[in-house]
Amino acid sequence: MKKILIVFLGLFSSLFLFTNMAKASSELASNSKAAILMEAETGDILFEKNIDEHRGIASMTKIMTISLVYDALKAEEIKYDTILSCSAHAKSMGGTQVYLEEGEKHSVSDLIKCVMLASANDAAVCLAEGVAGSEALFVDKMNQKALELNMENTHYSDATGLSDENHFSSAYDMAIISKYLLTNYPEVLAITRLHDAYFREDTDNPFWLVNTNKLAGKNGIDGLKTGHTTYSGYCITLTKEENNMRLISVVMGYENPIIRNQEASELLSYGFSFYKKKIFLNEDDVIKRYNTILFENDCLKLTPKNSIVHTILKSDEDKYKLEYEFSSKTNGKATLYYNGSVIDTSDLIIKEKKKKSIIKLFL
Repeated sequence: MKKILIVFLGLFSSLFLFTNMAKASSELASNSKAAILMEAETGDILFEKNIDEHRGIASMTKIMTISLVYDALKAEEIKYDTILSCSAHAKSMGGTQVYLEEGEKHSVSDLIKCVMLASANDAAVCLAEGVAGSEALFVDKMNQKALELNMENTHYSDATGLSDENHFSSAYDMAIISKYLLTNYPEVLAITRLHDAYFREDTDNPFWLVNTNKLAGKNGIDGLKTGHTTYSGYCITLTKEENNMRLISVVMGYENPIIRNQEASELLSYGFSFYKKKIFLNEDDVIKRYNTILFENDCLKLTPKNSIVHTILKSDEDKYKLEYEFSSKTNGKATLYYNGSVIDTSDLIIKEKKKKSIIKLFL
């Protein structure tokens, strides 16, 4: 009787959790034109709505802009302390800005801060010109990067997001470029998590940079970028890390920024409530050991060629099964099943190991 009760309670608990999850997901991002929730390491999609639809992205464009600036920093084409001069073209930008004057000079580091906090269009163009020589050439780089990342529903016409025609992306593509930025340049979060900062701080003309993302620093949210034009409506990309899992939520096409913020935040809460990132197999795991006198430490270690990591429903964890098969002492295969279906594999290999010298073999 006790066993029956335990089984019944387990089934009831699972049904209750599934019902709550289904109800929660059906109500998510209801006022958006498009939305997505993605896990940043695996790229797993936890929620989607019109994710391939072409939409205006406004200043969320600057996620790509700053990604290319960080690429240039990594390639040592520019440095953080490189001084850039504002051109007449950069000064002419409308919308949000830090009111750069033609010929005004600032470091790359300060200009990044202006873009990612205050969404400054003039600073974005100044950086674009500093990296590529002109905004037009920089836009070519933006579209090339989009191709490299398989952002199939994206086309850029400028570095700011001010253009309406022929400048668009999708919720999925915005999550992809955000994933790229966060994975390769997590240092950007040191800026995007701030509420405010100062620009021209030690001058007679200081400028208070207030983060356009009003959710930054609240409930663990540490990024990433807002956007708004009449054409695009209100849109936002948020990110947060919790329990070793970083999520990215993108919502687009709102009429009201308050509702936009609320629904983007709810997406994150939904993800952390019902999902977890599980490492089924780590590339450093040792699956089998074989004793031998030919190698240092007298042991060959059979390890995964790559890790197997997935974002899973917490309620489904017992539906996954990892199995091994060995074709020889030096290779094999790990297979991850979900409800009996294969969802991932990894070869098992002997990673390069130092052989003992002939002299040592006979000592």
